[in-house]
Amino acid sequence: MKKLQFLGLNFDPFATELSSECEQIMGDLGLTEHLKNPYLATNILLSLLDKTEEHLTKLKQ
Repeated sequence: MKKLQFLGLNFDPFATELSSECEQIMGDLGLTEHLKNPYLATNILLSLLDKTEEHLTKLKQ
């Protein structure tokens, strides 16, 4: 969850160069190919954050 949150705050899908931290997290999570399209990247990232938050909430109950 923390890695996804970091990407949500620091990943700019329209930037020409990514930070090394964002590249590493995207690689670790297998998201590099999925986030190449800047128009879909934000939607994908927000969807992953939402689903992860829902799953964590269910686990806490």
